[in-house]
Amino acid sequence: MFWALLVGLFLEGTQLVLRLILGVFFHAVDITDVIMNAFGVLIGVGLYQALKQLVVNVKKKSAS
Repeated sequence: MFWALLVGLFLEGTQLVLRLILGVFFHAVDITDVIMNAFGVLIGVGLYQALKQLVVNVKKKSAS
């Protein structure tokens, strides 16, 4: 969860810096954005691990 929060903070921080540099202020940084980014990272990692395990199991079955 720590890395997921760091990724979310990085994304929001990057967006904030780009907005400050470009001078475009159409969106406010919100904590829910960071939380949703963290959940997205966790869901992505979970799906990756599940698919990775599925591939390993299919390879084991086909090898035997």
